[in-house]
Amino acid sequence: GMLDVKVDASLAGVITDSLTYLSNDTLRYRDCTATVIHRFLPNIVTYRALNALDLAEPELKTNLDDVVSEGLQELYARQRSDGGWGWCSMQESHPVTTAFALIGLAEAQQQGYSVSEDVMTRARYYLRGQMITPSLSVEPWELNRQAFLLYALAYSGYPEIGLSVNLFNSVERMNVDAIAFLAKTLYLINPEDNVRLDALVQYMLNNAVTRATGVFFEESYVDRWNWSSDIRSTALVLDALIQIRPDSEILPNVVRYLVTAREGRHWSSRQENTWSIMALTSWMSATGELNPSYEWRVSVNDVLMMNDVAVPSNALQSTETQLDVSALVQGEANMMTVERTDGDGAMYYTAHLSMDLPVSEIESMSRGVEISRVYTRLDDETETPIDRALVGETIQVRLQITAPSTLRYVVIEDYFPAGAEAIDPN
Repeated sequence: GMLDVKVDASLAGVITDSLTYLSNDTLRYRDCTATVIHRFLPNIVTYRALNALDLAEPELKTNLDDVVSEGLQELYARQRSDGGWGWCSMQESHPVTTAFALIGLAEAQQQGYSVSEDVMTRARYYLRGQMITPSLSVEPWELNRQAFLLYALAYSGYPEIGLSVNLFNSVERMNVDAIAFLAKTLYLINPEDNVRLDALVQYMLNNAVTRATGVFFEESYVDRWNWSSDIRSTALVLDALIQIRPDSEILPNVVRYLVTAREGRHWSSRQENTWSIMALTSWMSATGELNPSYEWRVSVNDVLMMNDVAVPSNALQSTETQLDVSALVQGEANMMTVERTDGDGAMYYTAHLSMDLPVSEIESMSRGVEISRVYTRLDDETETPIDRALVGETIQVRLQITAPSTLRYVVIEDYFPAGAEAIDPN
């Protein structure tokens, strides 16, 4: 096993790590329009924040210019005759993809890049043609989609005020991420609309879930039509609250959850990566934490593992180390101590302990769900259990799963026996 400990002197280290991963990941599946946008949108947002704090390197701007220029040209070439963009290889335009593309184009334009106004106008025209009239007969996913489309129009400078206000009346049937998009839209239309904004903030906070790792926002169902996930929704709520209610006491714990929810250096999907990076960048800009001034140290069982001084010059850097599990105390509690002195800035750390046992040392146990497995030869009417088979024999596996109550979010994965492969029983 291994204990992995990573310390970031500011959120910038977390963000640049995730940007690097996203940049490499988006080199794949370039036939998908969303991938093109994932490649440049969060980079623009992060550069703008770093540049405002005089921390952007000249090389960063040069690389950004290349990525944005390439992305814009690809989007221009992919736009359909109706003004929209399709998912990947699909020929038909798709509203959600088109809204995401319009947001990317608007962000590039706001950063000072030359963006074709004709391309944006045609995209807006397409999105307006996809609008619905909210009612009880309309499915919730359609309401969620409308919120995203309205946000894209508002963010590009052409809000649909009447439709946005009308959608507010259906907020009780919408997902958390859609409520966040609607809140951001209404804030763009009128930052003083406190009656509606207060109500939307309360709806978002009603879905907050508190855990030891922080606060996140849970969807009642996963709206895959609109790229929904709890991490993405948490990032969107964070960004909305920073904009609308920056003094909310819940914000630091939401940030903490997003940072610890990463799988190593990234979140689990490109949508989660993009919106999380942008939300954390907004928090970084709002708190001004890119000017740290403190000392820190990490010890395990009173043995110093790493230490440093956090200053603006290393605010973008991460420090990490590994400790083999054999160096930990066996059979007793191990103590990891994280310390920092007073001073400006925030310190972020993650600690992941991964351990494996040889299968021969794993004993059966029950923690609420019992699973048993039996192998038999398919042609054996007695169904006598076996623990070995000859090449060419067909074997059958049976899993018996016993649960005391209904379970949600459960995946049971049973690997093929060594040397075996699946066949189609039909």
